[in-house]
Amino acid sequence: MKVFGYFLASLAIALTVESHVVGNQKDAGKPHTRHEHPNLDWWETAVLYQIYPRSFMDSNADGIGDLKGITEKLPHLQDAGIHATWLSPIFSSPMKDFGYDISDFTNINSDYGNMEDFEQLLHEARRMNIRLILDFVPNHSSDQHEWFIKSESGDPDYLDYYVWRDAKMIDGVMHPPNNWLSVFHGPAWTWSENRQKYYLHQFAKEQPDLNFENPKVVEEMTNVLKFWLDKGVDGFRVDAINHLFEDQSFTDNPPNRDEYDPMDYNHFDTIYSKDLQKSYQQVYDWRKYLDNYAEEHGTDTKVLLTEAYTNITNTMKWYVSEDGTQKGAHFSFNFQLIMGLKTLPEQLNAADVKATIDEWLENMPEGFTANWVLGNHDRPRVASRFGPDLVDNMNILVQTLPGVAVTYYGEEIGMEDYRGISWEDTQDPQACGSNESVYQEYTRDPVRTPMQWDSSQNAGFSLSPTTWLPVHPDYAQNNLAQQKAAERSTYKLYKELVNLRVDHALEYGDFRSVALGSVFAYSRNVEGHESLVVVLNLGNSESTVDVSPILLESSYSEGTVEISVTKSIYKRDDVINLSSVSLPGYDGVILRVPSSATTLFVSAMCLIDELRADTIQLKQDTVVLKTKTEYCETRIKTQDRIAELCSIEILDVPVDVKGDPYSNASHMLTTALNIDIPEEAIADCYVINLSKKKLKNKPGDNTAHGNIWIVRLLCKRTRDRILSNVRQRGKEGNWKLDCKAMEGRDCCIRVRERLSTFTRELHISVRRAAADNGWKYVWVKDGRVYVRKKDEDRVAIVASSSDLVKLSNGQ
Repeated sequence: MKVFGYFLASLAIALTVESHVVGNQKDAGKPHTRHEHPNLDWWETAVLYQIYPRSFMDSNADGIGDLKGITEKLPHLQDAGIHATWLSPIFSSPMKDFGYDISDFTNINSDYGNMEDFEQLLHEARRMNIRLILDFVPNHSSDQHEWFIKSESGDPDYLDYYVWRDAKMIDGVMHPPNNWLSVFHGPAWTWSENRQKYYLHQFAKEQPDLNFENPKVVEEMTNVLKFWLDKGVDGFRVDAINHLFEDQSFTDNPPNRDEYDPMDYNHFDTIYSKDLQKSYQQVYDWRKYLDNYAEEHGTDTKVLLTEAYTNITNTMKWYVSEDGTQKGAHFSFNFQLIMGLKTLPEQLNAADVKATIDEWLENMPEGFTANWVLGNHDRPRVASRFGPDLVDNMNILVQTLPGVAVTYYGEEIGMEDYRGISWEDTQDPQACGSNESVYQEYTRDPVRTPMQWDSSQNAGFSLSPTTWLPVHPDYAQNNLAQQKAAERSTYKLYKELVNLRVDHALEYGDFRSVALGSVFAYSRNVEGHESLVVVLNLGNSESTVDVSPILLESSYSEGTVEISVTKSIYKRDDVINLSSVSLPGYDGVILRVPSSATTLFVSAMCLIDELRADTIQLKQDTVVLKTKTEYCETRIKTQDRIAELCSIEILDVPVDVKGDPYSNASHMLTTALNIDIPEEAIADCYVINLSKKKLKNKPGDNTAHGNIWIVRLLCKRTRDRILSNVRQRGKEGNWKLDCKAMEGRDCCIRVRERLSTFTRELHISVRRAAADNGWKYVWVKDGRVYVRKKDEDRVAIVASSSDLVKLSNGQ
């Protein structure tokens, strides 16, 4: 067959390509071959969407967001492709710290609804395939909690539920037991007249610290976990976990920075009040509890996520014990991008971004999962930190790095902080604990303003005349409804990014990055699969860079635009030279680059097309070649079957064969793989798939030793529409696929470049068909074409062009 030389040439090139990496390389895991890929757990590549309930959606017009409001807006999460949502505290609370001061760990705050509302939310989220994660706040309770009331009154059963200490007497005057400070400013100790002792509160005075040295407290809080697990939640984000235990000597913390206000938390090095080893051990114990619960109840993984503002060495200890015998958090929130980057756009540079990312990946224990956070309810929003022009680039960054992507509500539309909230309207206890002249330094209210749904009253958040915090005044120009209606928008880009995360390169790919002036570029690569190359210009002026060195394979000179920022000069399917990527200021693109395996995939489709033609000819031959009827019928059946197959797997198989290496090796391999093909037809079917150059004879015998490359045709796949495209492109390009035309490395490279064009056309044609039919998203993975229709959970696997027609007709 004329495909034979074409196929061998493709294989030969695949064997000779070298990969080059410039700069530091940090794999998110070793590059995998297609046979080594583990099954990823549901959370490992999730997009985790944080909802601040008070500000998300108000269903009863009281100006405060609630659980029914969240349930009402779950379709937004589904539309965006969100996998899991994490709710900031929803539990009973006097709301001195907006839910982080909990008076009942197993009940719902009346501002947000009731338990029935929560159960309905959980039910609807489950129906939409959205996981639900709750905040777990074990360090402290409210001073209105039953436990604290009983402890303060001297109830012997609750005497040691909290951290109580006698006053320090100096010259007959009572002072706090030591110099420990509250995160919220001022002493961490408050005097109780009832108990005649000081109690510890590392946050607000209304948030007394629980005493985890008391086994009863540990049991109580573990029972809280069980209560919500029994309800059906998927895991917990553990708040302020590094404050859980204190040094029992209660020694003064040493000074840290003399220039700070002596009452500011950062004035002291908190070595005795934070980051103690016992806190890590408690997390290891809770992880074991969650794992056992999931196993005993036959559920999916229940995740444990930790929040701790600390250095990176301490942060990594939440993953696993130092001896490696105890697992801790599935991941600890990564605040490197929040804390480690300069906050003004003119100060942000690619080298800092690269160093910040590399630091996390290089310190993370092997075999664990990274995560990336750019904002939350405590830190300024992305648009306010880096400027609106960089929002798209930052969303691309978080969504395409290896591991879990975390999105704070509103970041998908580029919401900004509202710094116009007055001292009189300030709600945050961290700011209220300061004074009018400095409250802006402490307030977190600007990042917690109501979600901007549309341009109606209060941005569609509430029908109340007033809201608990003012709505940002820019909501008429920046809201979800407006961005959904726009041809291009930050939200539409965000949706594209979330959908792209199913790509093989993003799920399993290694990570190779380079900083080139203002441009940060990186590739996600899996051997045998297409690569994705992300190129982000973080500066305000044009820059041209060569990104080809960060590819796993170095033989491809061009990439196709998969996604670009809202204001990019590039559009989908544009072809860009990898050695000369020019980006205006703040532009950013994701490029798709072929691999050897995708080249082989296209060549296999050409092979199938050839087999189809042969089958038709053979059917005609059987009419006249009656003496060969039996043989021809067998061959027809075999080729009919192969012609129905499309997906391929490249196998590198060691063999020892005598005689004709083609037919013998084919027989040996098909037998080993349990491929049901009649023996007399084996050579006809597989001879074209074997690389003869891989077999060598030993001197003195006729036995061939070595490895054989073979394409194993696996199962039926969609290709009718694509094959038509391939054939047409072949005619237009006047390709010559005979052996002579394929001789010589230069010619092979030219053919390979044409094949990369084929691969682009393959993806483009399928996606265009999807767009014509109004489907939500279509993607190609491992040779399969997947379709998810709008407003449906079901994912369809398209096996033929007739299936495409059925889907377009709503079947």
